[in-house]
Amino acid sequence: MVILDWNWVVNLTVFSTLFKDFTKYEKLYIEKFIDANKLQNYARLHDGIFVLKGTECKNLKFDIVEFSIKECIKPAIVNQTKSFYDFNELGNIITNQSMYADFLIQENFKRISTPDDKILLLKNSNNVIDYFNHKTNMVSFLEDEANELNNDELRNVIARDNFNVLSQSYALIPPTELIYYKDTKTSFGLPFKNGFFYFDDVDKLEIKRKEYSEVNGFFAPHNTQKKDFNYTDEIGDYEKFIQRISTGVKEFDFNDAEQKKIVNAFYSMIGYLCHNHKSMTDAYTIILTDEGANEESRKGGRGKSIIGLGVKEVTKTKIKGGDEFNGAYDFKFDDLDKSYNLFFIDDAPAKFNYNDLYTNTTGSINAHKKGKQAVDIDFYDAPKFFVSSNFIFRNNKDDDSTNRRFKEFKFKPYYNINHKPIDEFKNKFFEDWDLIEWNKFYSFIFRCVNYYLKNGLEEIEYDKTEDNFNAYFYDDVILSEMARIMELIIYPHGKSNNDIKAFRVTDFLTIYQRFDNPYARDKLFTTKNTKNLINLYLQKINRNDIKYCQRGRIWQID
Repeated sequence: MVILDWNWVVNLTVFSTLFKDFTKYEKLYIEKFIDANKLQNYARLHDGIFVLKGTECKNLKFDIVEFSIKECIKPAIVNQTKSFYDFNELGNIITNQSMYADFLIQENFKRISTPDDKILLLKNSNNVIDYFNHKTNMVSFLEDEANELNNDELRNVIARDNFNVLSQSYALIPPTELIYYKDTKTSFGLPFKNGFFYFDDVDKLEIKRKEYSEVNGFFAPHNTQKKDFNYTDEIGDYEKFIQRISTGVKEFDFNDAEQKKIVNAFYSMIGYLCHNHKSMTDAYTIILTDEGANEESRKGGRGKSIIGLGVKEVTKTKIKGGDEFNGAYDFKFDDLDKSYNLFFIDDAPAKFNYNDLYTNTTGSINAHKKGKQAVDIDFYDAPKFFVSSNFIFRNNKDDDSTNRRFKEFKFKPYYNINHKPIDEFKNKFFEDWDLIEWNKFYSFIFRCVNYYLKNGLEEIEYDKTEDNFNAYFYDDVILSEMARIMELIIYPHGKSNNDIKAFRVTDFLTIYQRFDNPYARDKLFTTKNTKNLINLYLQKINRNDIKYCQRGRIWQID
C-alpha cells in the first residue's frame, strides 16, 4: 500500500526474504533503522518510513532484513477517503474532533437530537436504521477500521479519546430528522433483501421494485430485510388458514356469496393492519374474538395469535400480553416509539376495559418513560391497535363512540385444542416455512392491502344480543336477582292485577337495596350499570312492550 504525505518524498519499504510472517519483527527493525541513520524528521506509516528529500540513509541492512529506498511517484487520487487519525512530523498519532466527525459521517453515521437533549447515533445502511451504542461500541468499531499493522498505540489513543474528544466529535455531525417510511392512501411497500417492493396504483396490482436509496424515509430493522422476495399468485398456507378460521369450512367456496363476503372482510382487516398509513376518518381498533365465547370458559386455540404473529412478520409490532397491559398505568407505553406501526394486545382477559383505548385509537400517544421525559407520538406516527380475546367483547349497538372506534372479527370454531393448524399444514407457521412459502405469504399480504385500499375496512354484522347478555349476566345470582326484582316491579300486586305503567332505575334499586336482601352488599346493581342491565334483560325475554324514554329516564309499559 502506498499512502503519501507530500511533505515526505522518499519512501523506504521494509522487506524480508526469510521471514514469512514479518509483522511481529517489523517494529524492532524499523526502530533499528531509525537509530542507525539518526533520523530526526520522519513519519512512520504501515511498513514504510517517510523522510525529507535529501536525508542520507546509508544503513540499510540489519542481520537478514534489508531496506530499499524508493523515490515517490505521485499516484492519481482515486477517492478522498478520510481517516480519523494522522501522524505528525515526529511520527506520533494525532486525532481531533473534526477528524472523528468527518470519518463517522463518511461511514454513514447519523445524529438524532432527542427531546431530552442527548446524543443519539444511528448507523445507516440502505435506509435501515439501527441504534448504535457509541459509549460502549465506538472504540471497537474504530479499532476495526484502523489500517495499522501494529496498532497498540492507536488503540490506546482511541480509548483515551472515548469520553472527551470522541464525545465532543458527535456534536459536529449534522443533525438528521428521523422520518420513517410511510405508505400513502394509494400505495404500499415492504423492504426486502433484494430491494424495496411496492405498488402505487390501487386499481392495478402491479408489484414494482426499486433501490432503497430511492425511497423517501428510513426503515426500522425487520425480518423482511433478511428475505428475498418474488411475487406469486399462488395461494399459500396462511391464506388458506384465514379462509378456514373466518368461514369455519376447510374448502372455501368462491361461489358462495356469504362465505366470500366474510373472507373478504377478513382480508380487508389484514390489509388495514399491514398498511401503515393512518387517517382520522379511518382509525379503528381491531378486536379478534371467538364465536360462541362467554365470560366463564376460555375457548381459545382458534388461531387469533397467529394473526398477530403474521402481521408482526410484515411490519414492526409491539406485542403485549393481555395481563401486561393496564390502561390506567402511566407507563403503559414506556417502550413505544415512532418505529412501531402496530400495537397488539394478545389474550385480553374477561372484562378488559376497551375504553382505555378510546383516545389512543383516534389521537396521539403520550409515551411516559420511567426516569425520562415523556415523548408525544403524533397520531400519524402512532401505531394502529388490535386486541385478541377468548372472551366476549361487550358492545351496545346504541353506543356510537364504541362502534365508531372498534371493529370486531369473530373466529369460527374450526380449530381448537384438539385440531390445530399444524395438524393440517404439517408445519409450524413462520418457523418451518421455506422461501417459496414466504413468497406466497408476502404476496397474499400485498393482495390484502390492495383489497383494503380499494374497498375500505369491510365490517361483519354480528347480532350482539346474546354476547352482551352473556357478558353481563355471566353469574346465576345476577340473573336470578334481575328476574326477581323485575317481576316485583312489573307485577307489584301479582300477574293477575297489573296496574303499573312506568318505572325508573331508583324503583329497581329501592327493591335491591332492602335491608333484608342478602345480595345488597355485593353491589351487583348500581346507578351506573342498572339501566343497561335492565335493557339487556328485557331484550332477552322479548318484552318489546316495555320501552325506555331517554328524556324522562323512565321505562314505559304499553
